[in-house]
Amino acid sequence: MSLLRTHRPLSRIGGVDLMDLPNISTVVASAGAGKTYRIVEEIAAEVAKRDPEQIVATTFTVKAAAELIERSRAKLFETGQADKAGRLLGARFGTVNSICGQIVAEHAIALGRSPRAEVIPEGSMGRLFAIAADVAIGRHASTLNEVGEAFGLFEPRRPTEVDNVDWRTTVRRIIELARANGIAADQLQHSAERSMETFLQLLPPPAVDGAESLDAALAAAVKAAVNTIPLDVSATAAKHVELLRRACAAQGRGEHLSWPDWARLTKITCAKKDGPILNSAFEAVMRAAGRHPEHPRLRDHCQTYIRTLFACAAEALSAYQGYKAQRGLLDFIDQEALTLDVLRDPYMSARLGERIGRLFVDEFQDSSPLQIAIFTAMAPLVDKSTWVGDPKQAIYGFRNADSALTQAAFAGVAALSDAPLDVLAKSYRSRDGIIQFVNAAFPPALGGVDKFAHPQPD
Repeated sequence: MSLLRTHRPLSRIGGVDLMDLPNISTVVASAGAGKTYRIVEEIAAEVAKRDPEQIVATTFTVKAAAELIERSRAKLFETGQADKAGRLLGARFGTVNSICGQIVAEHAIALGRSPRAEVIPEGSMGRLFAIAADVAIGRHASTLNEVGEAFGLFEPRRPTEVDNVDWRTTVRRIIELARANGIAADQLQHSAERSMETFLQLLPPPAVDGAESLDAALAAAVKAAVNTIPLDVSATAAKHVELLRRACAAQGRGEHLSWPDWARLTKITCAKKDGPILNSAFEAVMRAAGRHPEHPRLRDHCQTYIRTLFACAAEALSAYQGYKAQRGLLDFIDQEALTLDVLRDPYMSARLGERIGRLFVDEFQDSSPLQIAIFTAMAPLVDKSTWVGDPKQAIYGFRNADSALTQAAFAGVAALSDAPLDVLAKSYRSRDGIIQFVNAAFPPALGGVDKFAHPQPD
């Protein structure tokens, strides 16, 4: 259920055994190494032996897709194949979402959906999600606000500090990753328990003397330190006096200190000139506060926070999916999930396989787990697939791409393929001096990666 975090080759993806996919070839193409030229040449060669409409070519942006089809058509015009250049407009060129949209529309009836389903624009998804999930989020807000306060999530930040992430943002992120990995709402409880289990392993065992004992020890140390503060303290000590007084006042009101305050109290310092009494009092506070990792209440807060986040995410996801279904709406991830349903259905996939014969995947390194499953499931339907990517250019983690997973999938396919891994290592975009610098600087730092070749004169 969790995201893959290994670069080791995979042998299975999305339930598909890569041993059953001998017709996938992999190409590593660095920037400026002629990647688009290579794909265009292969498309032109494919059109010579199959109907142009059978080509499927995906890339990451609308602009890149438009460039790919125009350069492919230009190549066909150059070779006197104007009729096939025209027919190539009927091929499936586009972003992953545009191609998934076509496939879903073609199989809408079989999927039990309207062929005229409206796709939610990317800019509107946040607003619709907020509307649909408002009740579910509100149901858990009290608990998450209370625990979030204990974790200091709502503390003001200085201009130079990074703002804390609001728990609502975390809920939304859990939902995004769940959907990108094909994890349903009713499976998130398992993810919560796994997340909690692995996180709590980072903490020491809970203190045997209990929460009240730790609270009392810190309160006593803080009060003693405050009582020993002289009228005139060093600049070093002055920075921490306000924290001590604020903590003492809160404890006097019977309030629990936030965990950031416990952590801050482990770092209070004073100068030698403040005298041994104040230094000793500060050290006692630091020792008492330093036991916060073993505080039973910290573990309780962590467990409550993780479980409630995932429970809120599960309810919000169900509400969002229901909201869309009632209104006949789809978003981009819905298109991908439904496409995978098509590819996993024997009848619908057979129909699709009759109309496609060759697959090209550009910018493979920016694929999400769901998209990797789509490309893998589509591979048996075509005569050959080519995956082109460059791990060094994996930049779309914020769009749920998983570079570790794509590298593992890439390595798994390359290891099982009859053809050797194809590397386009000749740079056509850089000057000799830049290439010499990169070859001298980066391979040692990156564990001996392949060097770039110098560009050849035209």
